[in-house]
Amino acid sequence: MNPTDYKFNKKYPLSKIHEALEKTPFHEHIVSFLTEYKEQSLIVTGNLDCWIKPLVKKIPCKTISSTSICTNDILEKVVHIIDKSKIVQEYQEKGYFVIFVGEGHNDAEAIRSADIGIAFGKVHYPSNSVMQVASHAIFDEEELCRFLKQLL
Repeated sequence: MNPTDYKFNKKYPLSKIHEALEKTPFHEHIVSFLTEYKEQSLIVTGNLDCWIKPLVKKIPCKTISSTSICTNDILEKVVHIIDKSKIVQEYQEKGYFVIFVGEGHNDAEAIRSADIGIAFGKVHYPSNSVMQVASHAIFDEEELCRFLKQLL
Protein backbone atom coordinates (compact mmCIF):
# COMPACT_ATOMS: atom_id res chain seq x y z
CA MET A 1 0.00 0.00 0.00
CA ASN A 2 1.23 3.48 -0.81
CA PRO A 3 1.44 5.54 2.42
CA THR A 4 -0.33 8.42 0.74
CA ASP A 5 -3.36 6.17 0.24
CA TYR A 6 -3.89 5.96 4.01
CA LYS A 7 -7.17 7.46 5.20
CA PHE A 8 -7.02 9.53 8.37
CA ASN A 9 -9.39 11.82 10.13
CA LYS A 10 -7.39 14.86 9.09
CA LYS A 11 -9.55 17.17 11.15
CA TYR A 12 -8.53 15.63 14.47
CA PRO A 13 -6.05 18.04 16.08
CA LEU A 14 -2.58 16.73 16.84
CA SER A 15 -2.65 18.73 20.06
CA LYS A 16 -5.42 16.41 21.34
CA ILE A 17 -3.23 13.37 20.63
CA HIS A 18 -0.32 15.08 22.38
CA GLU A 19 -2.49 15.86 25.42
CA ALA A 20 -3.45 12.20 25.72
CA LEU A 21 0.18 11.12 25.38
CA GLU A 22 1.25 13.56 28.09
CA LYS A 23 -1.02 11.66 30.48
CA THR A 24 0.30 8.25 29.45
CA PRO A 25 2.49 6.69 32.16
CA PHE A 26 6.00 5.61 31.17
CA HIS A 27 7.65 2.35 32.14
CA GLU A 28 10.14 3.83 34.61
CA HIS A 29 12.74 1.07 34.35
CA ILE A 30 12.71 1.10 30.56
CA VAL A 31 13.07 4.89 30.38
CA SER A 32 15.90 4.67 32.90
CA PHE A 33 17.59 1.98 30.79
CA LEU A 34 17.17 4.04 27.61
CA THR A 35 18.63 7.06 29.39
CA GLU A 36 21.62 5.15 30.71
CA TYR A 37 22.26 3.34 27.41
CA LYS A 38 21.12 6.04 25.00
CA GLU A 39 24.13 5.55 22.71
CA GLN A 40 23.36 1.84 22.31
CA SER A 41 19.57 2.18 22.15
CA LEU A 42 17.18 3.02 19.36
CA ILE A 43 13.40 3.24 19.39
CA VAL A 44 11.87 2.01 16.14
CA THR A 45 8.15 2.64 15.78
CA GLY A 46 5.67 2.63 12.95
CA ASN A 47 3.82 5.49 14.61
CA LEU A 48 3.94 8.85 12.88
CA ASP A 49 6.55 11.39 13.93
CA CYS A 50 3.90 14.05 14.46
CA TRP A 51 1.97 11.81 16.88
CA ILE A 52 4.92 10.77 19.05
CA LYS A 53 6.66 14.14 19.30
CA PRO A 54 5.90 14.62 23.05
CA LEU A 55 7.18 11.14 23.88
CA VAL A 56 10.40 11.53 21.91
CA LYS A 57 11.21 14.66 23.91
CA LYS A 58 11.10 12.66 27.16
CA ILE A 59 13.31 9.77 26.05
CA PRO A 60 16.90 10.71 25.23
CA CYS A 61 17.79 7.99 22.72
CA LYS A 62 17.45 8.16 18.94
CA THR A 63 14.01 7.38 17.48
CA ILE A 64 13.11 6.21 13.98
CA SER A 65 9.44 6.49 13.06
CA SER A 66 7.11 6.78 10.14
CA THR A 67 7.03 10.31 8.76
CA SER A 68 4.31 12.79 7.92
CA ILE A 69 3.56 16.35 6.93
CA CYS A 70 1.48 18.38 9.36
CA THR A 71 0.15 21.91 9.05
CA ASN A 72 -1.68 23.99 11.64
CA ASP A 73 -2.09 21.12 14.12
CA ILE A 74 -3.54 18.80 11.46
CA LEU A 75 -2.04 15.75 9.76
CA GLU A 76 -1.88 16.54 6.06
CA LYS A 77 -0.06 13.56 4.59
CA VAL A 78 1.72 10.34 5.50
CA VAL A 79 5.08 10.46 3.74
CA HIS A 80 6.69 7.15 4.69
CA ILE A 81 5.76 4.12 6.80
CA ILE A 82 8.87 2.37 8.09
CA ASP A 83 9.66 -1.29 7.70
CA LYS A 84 11.16 -2.30 11.05
CA SER A 85 12.90 -5.37 9.62
CA LYS A 86 14.73 -3.18 7.10
CA ILE A 87 15.97 -0.98 9.95
CA VAL A 88 17.29 -4.11 11.71
CA GLN A 89 19.02 -5.24 8.52
CA GLU A 90 20.55 -1.78 7.93
CA TYR A 91 22.11 -1.80 11.40
CA GLN A 92 23.36 -5.36 10.97
CA GLU A 93 24.97 -4.40 7.65
CA LYS A 94 26.80 -1.62 9.53
CA GLY A 95 28.22 -4.28 11.86
CA TYR A 96 25.89 -3.86 14.84
CA PHE A 97 24.66 -6.77 16.94
CA VAL A 98 20.91 -6.08 17.00
CA ILE A 99 18.55 -6.89 19.84
CA PHE A 100 14.92 -6.12 18.98
CA VAL A 101 12.14 -5.93 21.56
CA GLY A 102 8.49 -5.89 20.51
CA GLU A 103 5.07 -7.39 21.03
CA GLY A 104 2.82 -6.64 18.08
CA HIS A 105 2.33 -8.49 14.83
CA ASN A 106 4.11 -5.64 13.02
CA ASP A 107 7.26 -6.42 15.07
CA ALA A 108 7.50 -10.08 14.03
CA GLU A 109 9.76 -9.68 10.98
CA ALA A 110 12.12 -7.34 12.83
CA ILE A 111 12.31 -9.81 15.72
CA ARG A 112 12.96 -12.64 13.27
CA SER A 113 15.74 -10.62 11.58
CA ALA A 114 17.43 -9.48 14.79
CA ASP A 115 20.38 -11.29 16.33
CA ILE A 116 18.27 -11.61 19.48
CA GLY A 117 14.50 -11.09 19.31
CA ILE A 118 12.60 -10.48 22.51
CA ALA A 119 8.83 -10.73 22.86
CA PHE A 120 7.88 -8.30 25.62
CA GLY A 121 4.54 -8.78 27.32
CA LYS A 122 4.30 -5.98 29.88
CA VAL A 123 1.27 -4.16 28.44
CA HIS A 124 -0.40 -7.11 26.75
CA TYR A 125 0.52 -10.62 25.71
CA PRO A 126 2.74 -10.63 22.58
CA SER A 127 1.08 -11.61 19.32
CA ASN A 128 1.31 -15.22 18.19
CA SER A 129 3.51 -14.21 15.26
CA VAL A 130 6.00 -12.58 17.65
CA MET A 131 5.98 -15.54 20.05
CA GLN A 132 6.73 -17.91 17.16
CA VAL A 133 9.90 -16.07 16.11
CA ALA A 134 11.26 -14.58 19.36
CA SER A 135 14.33 -16.12 20.93
CA HIS A 136 13.14 -14.92 24.37
CA ALA A 137 9.87 -13.88 26.01
CA ILE A 138 9.89 -11.51 28.97
CA PHE A 139 6.87 -10.20 30.88
CA ASP A 140 8.40 -7.88 33.46
CA GLU A 141 10.15 -4.58 32.70
CA GLU A 142 12.78 -4.93 35.44
CA GLU A 143 13.63 -8.40 34.14
CA LEU A 144 13.83 -7.03 30.59
CA CYS A 145 16.25 -4.30 31.64
CA ARG A 146 18.42 -6.74 33.62
CA PHE A 147 18.58 -9.06 30.62
CA LEU A 148 19.45 -6.23 28.22
CA LYS A 149 22.24 -5.05 30.53
CA GLN A 150 23.66 -8.57 30.57
CA LEU A 151 23.70 -8.59 26.77
CA LEU A 152 25.53 -5.27 26.55
